[in-house]
Amino acid sequence: MSWSDTQSSSHPSAERRVPDEAEIKAQLRRIVESADFPASERNRRFLQRVVENSLAGKRTSAREVAVDVFGRPAHFDSINDPIVRIEAAKLRRDLETYYLKSGKHDRIRLSFAKGRYVVRWQYNDSALPDADPSRGSLLILRAALLGLSGANGEAQAAWRAVLQDYPDFSLNPRAHEAVQAICGQDRRVRELVLEGLRRATSADQAATGGV
Repeated sequence: MSWSDTQSSSHPSAERRVPDEAEIKAQLRRIVESADFPASERNRRFLQRVVENSLAGKRTSAREVAVDVFGRPAHFDSINDPIVRIEAAKLRRDLETYYLKSGKHDRIRLSFAKGRYVVRWQYNDSALPDADPSRGSLLILRAALLGLSGANGEAQAAWRAVLQDYPDFSLNPRAHEAVQAICGQDRRVRELVLEGLRRATSADQAATGGV
């Protein structure tokens, strides 16, 4: 099942909410051409390759990236040479940087999945004219409170709801306006929200065996 298929099954108005291929490619161009996307030229090609493969429903292997993008020899061994994993982590951070800056109000959000070389896409709700700005805050606050309460089953479900709307959520309170809206400038509140979200994350990982 592709990311688009997953999105279609999880939203009641899926056809409106899933970007098409032309929109995704246009967003990719906007990112790689932006001065607020600090990735190296090599990692821009890395992102382009993964987006192309994700659109085609193909898996991207570390060896493919190492050989075709990074110029490693054909006998590349990802166990002894972690270059692709290292650069994928950098690329993920660079995408977050872009969306914190000039991409903040872009209509489409691309995110680099953790643990595999896949790019996901969705409409940016904050850029949609009919978006409810309080929805993200409520989702995050609910997950945090349930995590703090120790209600593991409900906390897991609440965390999954957060990830559905924010697939690249990184537990960084300064990276998300919804978290800032909850916490304001209160450091203690931010710490409590983060702790609740961490507990909700742990409940989800325990229930899924860490997947």
